[in-house]
Amino acid sequence: MSESADGVGDVSALVRVLEDTFTKLRRLIESTEQIISTVSGVEKHRGAAREDVREHAVVRAFKPNNAAPSVESTVTCRDAGAVIDAGRGRVARNALVVMLSQLLVWIAGAAPFVILPRFLGDANIGKLTFAFGFTGMFVAFVLLGANTFVTREVARDASTAAHLTFNAIVARIPAVLLSCALIAAFVILLGYPASTRYVVFIATAIMLVTTTSTILGAALQGMERMTLTSALNVLEKVLTAAVGLSLIAFAGKGLVSWSLAVLGIDIIIFLILSTYVLRVVGHSFEVDLATCRRIIRSGAPFLVYNISLLIYGGIDVTMLSVMTRDAVVGWYGVAYRFIGIPGVIPFAVITALLPLMSRTRGEEFSALARRSLDILILVTVPIGVGLVVGAGPLIHVMRYPAAFDHSIILIRILALHVPLVAISMVAGTVLVAQDREGAWMRVGILAAILNPAVNLFAIPYFEHVYGDGAIGASITTVVTECFVVTAGILLVEHGTFARSNMITALRCLAASSVMIPVMLLTMPFGLIVMAAAGGGAYGVSAVAVGAISVGELRRLPSLVFARPIADRATG
Repeated sequence: MSESADGVGDVSALVRVLEDTFTKLRRLIESTEQIISTVSGVEKHRGAAREDVREHAVVRAFKPNNAAPSVESTVTCRDAGAVIDAGRGRVARNALVVMLSQLLVWIAGAAPFVILPRFLGDANIGKLTFAFGFTGMFVAFVLLGANTFVTREVARDASTAAHLTFNAIVARIPAVLLSCALIAAFVILLGYPASTRYVVFIATAIMLVTTTSTILGAALQGMERMTLTSALNVLEKVLTAAVGLSLIAFAGKGLVSWSLAVLGIDIIIFLILSTYVLRVVGHSFEVDLATCRRIIRSGAPFLVYNISLLIYGGIDVTMLSVMTRDAVVGWYGVAYRFIGIPGVIPFAVITALLPLMSRTRGEEFSALARRSLDILILVTVPIGVGLVVGAGPLIHVMRYPAAFDHSIILIRILALHVPLVAISMVAGTVLVAQDREGAWMRVGILAAILNPAVNLFAIPYFEHVYGDGAIGASITTVVTECFVVTAGILLVEHGTFARSNMITALRCLAASSVMIPVMLLTMPFGLIVMAAAGGGAYGVSAVAVGAISVGELRRLPSLVFARPIADRATG
């Protein structure tokens, strides 16, 4: 009994430390912005709207004009370079906020991430993976593509935020009812056991709450107010970690109790977020059928693509559940949990990138796209290589049951698609910002057809020959992502990306090759030493081959904390 009490006390202490750490980091960022804003030498252009500043500083600066420059054009041309750097700074700063929160999310989620496989075993982890993976396939349908549409439209006109947000929530009611009916029919008609059905039904409720929160967060993202949503994400994981440890490890509860606790936490997060949105965005509780129809019509390309993406990303779990055993789904779920951690990085970048790119065009747009792609390649390529080499030590350091050794080969295969996902996310963001989501939608449809078609043969083959159908699902995932990346790059307007992006990728691959022998030599010293040595070797090699320069590293703080001219103009 005392041991359990000590464990709960340790968890409570961890919760307090994580919350305090994030609060301090957030205050540090906000204080730094205020200080830099105060001492900056750029005069505020009072009375100028954000869109006017962008048009004057960017469009006029790059528009050919043979006439002698006026006083106004001289000022705006002088500010153009600052706007480009400030735009990059906005992306860097917002991405930093998101990445800091996601780092704390990973730390907070580490406890249940380690505890659940130890106490539940591979079969129960398989049930949990299926429940959340299956219901996750309905997320896009329930959202109707409204979240991406709301973000883009609010970024262009913040005054529409309240009206669009409320009607986006109303417009999805029919989709919510239909999704609930389909989920219930699937698990009942296919004869899933009661324990699995209960978890699926709770996961459905969680999905409905979190998708509503996503709509609210989309409005805040369009206004580039991402600090609270990031903080709430951390809070959710902290509470889930504490509850998960208490229920599973100490109270001896099972999947249903854990799932109900997660549902309660998500409801609390939703209530906090709703209160903040009402205060910042305002409220407009008028149901406008014309606006609902516009949201559904305009969000249709996002809806179709997101449904395709979720089918492509989630159908493998459902197919594994039907064609193999719960244990195989559990091995695959654990591998995907590790592979999902690096997804923090591209997610943070595109979250910060979309609002800014939706308002920019021309050379500034292309410069942001190319630089964002370079940064993600620079970071995700070594992570993929590191996961390939370190998959074994990573599983063993977690002290999972021996059955989870099957996850090692899955991590090594799926690690190959870590940089591919980053590239496809940038390409998709560029296409959405260029109002070409229709083309990206078609890519998603083809991917959603390709993935299950290949899995239909790959899963049974590898299950029969190797006793692990998840190997086939992992290979299919990488093949499908290769298709998505190729199509995305071909669809982006000519000149957006450049030959320099390919050169950066080749240099990063060359630098990553140095990691392999270093990590293998240091493997006997443990995972942390191996990862640190490999990361250090990559950093030195990246500078040596020119993937990144020392000067760029020195300029990083100024990009992170620089305040865009548009913000100063509207201050």
